[in-house]
Amino acid sequence: MMTSESTAPSSAFDPRDWLASLRAGLAVMLKVAMGGLVVIAAGILAVALAMVGMILAAVAVTYRIVSGAPEKTVQEPSADGDGMILEARRTAHGWTVE
Repeated sequence: MMTSESTAPSSAFDPRDWLASLRAGLAVMLKVAMGGLVVIAAGILAVALAMVGMILAAVAVTYRIVSGAPEKTVQEPSADGDGMILEARRTAHGWTVE
């Protein structure tokens, strides 16, 4: 006749189970750490790109202010009479041809 002790789970310490649990826990922690590093790297990249964009915008605005409006050049119609020359300029509503 079998006793209930032979079918009951053993409560003795088994180092193989402990090491397997430790390895699984370390693997999960490593995956979480790598995911966190990827998120941090993406954030740093986004901030760096935003800073570059702001610098480019500041340079463009400064260049626009310093350079002023472009001077108009008037072209005389050619002597062979092939027609008149139209001038186009940019306005707030688009291009205007005069």
